[in-house]
Amino acid sequence: GTVAPRSLAMLRELSAQMDLVAVRDQSSRDLLAAVHRGPVRLIGDPAVLMTPTRRPAARAGRQPALVGINFALHGPNNAASLPERMRWIVPLLGRMREAWQCRFRYVMHSDVERVFPVLLRQHGIETEVIDAPVQATLDAYTEVDLHLCQMMHSSILAVAAGVPTITIGYDAKNLEFFRLMGIGDLCFAAKDLDP
Repeated sequence: GTVAPRSLAMLRELSAQMDLVAVRDQSSRDLLAAVHRGPVRLIGDPAVLMTPTRRPAARAGRQPALVGINFALHGPNNAASLPERMRWIVPLLGRMREAWQCRFRYVMHSDVERVFPVLLRQHGIETEVIDAPVQATLDAYTEVDLHLCQMMHSSILAVAAGVPTITIGYDAKNLEFFRLMGIGDLCFAAKDLDP
């Protein structure tokens, strides 16, 4: 998209105060490179460097499989799209449960997400809920066999925990993170999703 001249001027002024600039997606890098006098580095989010306090659980052959889930619900655009997203979330989880006889763990990253386990239960999908401080949340990821998410930090912590992770991107930053980690083929756009 385009950036208003006044916003560009503010970015130029802010970047003049900085010696080092790093961002987590290519479009932000391109924008800041146009106004910053030095290099703009592309890096992964620092949360990817966190270390779980326990080793990942042995996954092979565990029955039923435990699938971590987390869906985005912050900001007016995501909240407005909730009914539309539930039309693919419910069938997707239903098919996963049917195919794998799996159970689900909803990992909270935002208070507003508390609605998801309630809505899922109304559709017959029970979830264990993890709502804990960051380190305990990271440790909870080590116990899942697969993680399916939308929230950026949900995917970052799952990757940091060494968990196979698939994201349904709602923003360019999702795809950029997965590309940076060398797993861009595991990021899907919701519009392209077939449950």
